[in-house]
Amino acid sequence: MSDIPITEKLLLNAGGWQAMKPARELLKAGRVSEAKYEPPLLSGYVREGMKNYRSGLRIKSAIDIENLCSCWESRSAGKICSHSVAVGLGYLKPPAAVVAAPNEPTIPEAPAGPRFVAADSADAALTTLHVILPPNFAGAWQKGQIMIVVEAEVSRNRTLVSALPKKNTFAVDGADLVLIEGVRAVPAIFESGMAILSRDAFLRLLTALQNHPRVTFGKATRATISSAALRPELLVESRGEGSIAVKCNFPPNALLLWNATEAWLLQNNEFVRCGEALPAGSTHLIERPLLLDGDRALHFLAFDLPRLHDAFNVRAGEGVRLPEIATAQPAFELRLAGTLSSVTGELMCSYGDRASIKALAKAQDQFVFRDPQNSDRVLMRNLDAENAAIARVEQIGFARTDAGGFVLHGQPNVVRFFATDYQRLQRDWKITLTAQVEKWTGEIERVTPKLEIVGSGQDWFEVRYSLTTPGGEVFSNADIQRLLRSGQSQTRLKNGHLGVIDTAGLEDFEQVIRDCDPAQTQPGLYRINRAHAGYVEQTARELGSAVADRREALKKFITGRDASPDAKTKLGPLAERLREYQLVGWEWLTRLAANNLGGILARGRDGSW
Repeated sequence: MSDIPITEKLLLNAGGWQAMKPARELLKAGRVSEAKYEPPLLSGYVREGMKNYRSGLRIKSAIDIENLCSCWESRSAGKICSHSVAVGLGYLKPPAAVVAAPNEPTIPEAPAGPRFVAADSADAALTTLHVILPPNFAGAWQKGQIMIVVEAEVSRNRTLVSALPKKNTFAVDGADLVLIEGVRAVPAIFESGMAILSRDAFLRLLTALQNHPRVTFGKATRATISSAALRPELLVESRGEGSIAVKCNFPPNALLLWNATEAWLLQNNEFVRCGEALPAGSTHLIERPLLLDGDRALHFLAFDLPRLHDAFNVRAGEGVRLPEIATAQPAFELRLAGTLSSVTGELMCSYGDRASIKALAKAQDQFVFRDPQNSDRVLMRNLDAENAAIARVEQIGFARTDAGGFVLHGQPNVVRFFATDYQRLQRDWKITLTAQVEKWTGEIERVTPKLEIVGSGQDWFEVRYSLTTPGGEVFSNADIQRLLRSGQSQTRLKNGHLGVIDTAGLEDFEQVIRDCDPAQTQPGLYRINRAHAGYVEQTARELGSAVADRREALKKFITGRDASPDAKTKLGPLAERLREYQLVGWEWLTRLAANNLGGILARGRDGSW
């Protein structure tokens, strides 16, 4: 199998625009790292909020792509998520090609400056760091220019951190060590003690400031950066006729700080993160309500709303009942056409009242629909079931075609399919044959085990085992073994039809007989413990074998007194010549035949039967 090249078109077809749009935002925000492609495996890491996801794709073909992300969306919905698509984009456009903002240059090494160690280190001057934010923070945020100043306090004297001796070592507490790691991405702070940050850069820095005890607006008003996460209310309201409105409600008098991947609230001088990790693309809900109609509303309820539960407190508005989301079970139909030497197949699947589609056709189209049996349930397309159905057809021996169909070549393979797997498929799927196929398949007969229960006791039953065809031709086990040893699994029957031996089925059934450890009273006749009755019957049914209970016939024979009315008539003039005991024997044999039973009539020494 040749390697599949990664292209934006491939990623778009795999994940759809719903995954591509937030994936581009993740790449633009610099959240993708270590993206690499070693066919068929694409892998990398994506950071979203406080979480770092290992993501990627296993690309077997342009239409057979497996998602490998560890995120909740991937695990719950089974869809290709934005994280894995972002890794693909990161592979196509490595981070080195991204130009950094001029006021926040990215450099490979930390700038020259003092060394900071833990507070309990010896031979280091004890130091505390102070972070100063703009007194009019709301105005600075509005302009997109947030000045941050970092001061160091040594021996009760405060100075800009840039004024510390470059070659000295300073001891700081744990909060300051976290802060220093965060501000190393802003070299200007070590060079001049201050920097003007963009909104994105400031939100990235907020994580390093969580729970820091010395952050202020100006030099007087204390600021708190909470490590807790606020789950804003996400309200889903009905707009009538299947339409919905989705909007995010925030506390009053709060300043909302957000970018493409995360959001914070500033209220009463406290910064609080909105959601522990906002799903990619969800921040657009913060900007304005989302209005959705028809299928777009169902798609949102099925795919987008579940992944928002971790970040938002989802609430249904008045008169709105959020539906149950479930995976649909498609109905499959296998359409067969062709000749005895080559059969073509088309595997179709249908969901509810939707038109039938080819299995895995447009796999990126993760459609949803209302459950016809329950209006409060929304069903999702089941790609796993479609994949499993295709795998089942391929395991039988069919090969995929470029047009998305299947083909089975060779008369032995075609005959074997219709004699064995065809019946098994019929139990689960609808099978449609063309008139031509129906004609020649009518001349194929399976050689299957036939079981006759001929007697039973308190804890046993007795079974006669033979091999027959639907046309009534009987084979001995020796006949079958002789054919198989010669390499044949097919034979021409007396009625001109083609008899096919289901070798796997016979092996399974013989194994069942061995498992039951029966007592063989005579060739072909087995006495089996009654506890195994269900096991034997179920296996026989799975193989399409006949199970006949002859005990009723025996009972009818035993209780019957007279032969059929025309028994004597059939003897003609011979009846007048036979003696009474001979007529009794004749009637006995006639009753046996009438009940599909056999017997031996023997004469005793005293002349009686």
